[in-house]
Amino acid sequence: MKLNELRALIKEELKKAIKENQPATAPSKPATKPGVKEPPVKSPGKPKPRRPFEPKPGANPNPKAKGKMNENEKKIVDDIVKRFRSKKSK
Repeated sequence: MKLNELRALIKEELKKAIKENQPATAPSKPATKPGVKEPPVKSPGKPKPRRPFEPKPGANPNPKAKGKMNENEKKIVDDIVKRFRSKKSK
């Protein structure tokens, strides 16, 4: 046996051993592509209109804040107004 033949035999044996010890390969992706999904069938004609807003019976459609301000709230509002007026005059 020559040195070249011995090398070839060793390479073949190593390849066999490596193939046997390799982990399983993942399955390949399918060759076919998924088909185009068709849109769902809608009823023909106009779409249904939105339900109109119906306020509660007897309720004021445009409610406004009512009531008296207490002293603390009045003081806060006065301070805010004072601050804006002083900046405006500058």
